[in-house]
Amino acid sequence: MTRPSTAFKQPVRKQISTQEQAFLREVAFARLDATVDKESLQHVCGSFWDLCLWEKQRASTIDTKAAGLLGLSSVASAIVTAVTPGSSAIALVTGAVGFYLFAAILAAIALLVANYGTFIDGDVFDALHAHHTPVGKLPPFTDHDPFNCYLRETTMQRWLVYRWYGTENDAKAKWLLRSQVSSVIAVALLFGAVFHRMTCA
Repeated sequence: MTRPSTAFKQPVRKQISTQEQAFLREVAFARLDATVDKESLQHVCGSFWDLCLWEKQRASTIDTKAAGLLGLSSVASAIVTAVTPGSSAIALVTGAVGFYLFAAILAAIALLVANYGTFIDGDVFDALHAHHTPVGKLPPFTDHDPFNCYLRETTMQRWLVYRWYGTENDAKAKWLLRSQVSSVIAVALLFGAVFHRMTCA
């Protein structure tokens, strides 16, 4: 499950961590190996595929928000700088511009978090023979039913991709949240500057 295809050199973008290897070996493999009901195996295999698609959609949603915030923050900082020369609330205006720029930087970082793992082509096809040849470093299944073993191996591969996407998306979401907070502070400072100018007029 961890080795690349021997047919060609597929780039491996992400390595399995020690914790993930331990989970696969001690939890996922043990539970799947003990399950012989085909319907249960099909259900869990399909569920992890749905989770993979959900995390992929989540990544697209976060990227869309981050890209929009990057553009808006950049434009806002430029506009505020251009239309408020010599403002009596220069400190507030400068702070707003700074936080807009900071929000743009944080949004850009969120977009750059994209070290997603993916399926290894060789392992995907090797799952067809998992009933007699173990895939990767895991031991052989005790049940040698071809379809059951295929479902077990495919489930573990899907779980791994789902986890990789989830981990990256969590990191993306944190950077996006920081960007959103920075932009909110910028807006608050800008309103403060407007209120200051109105009261001092």
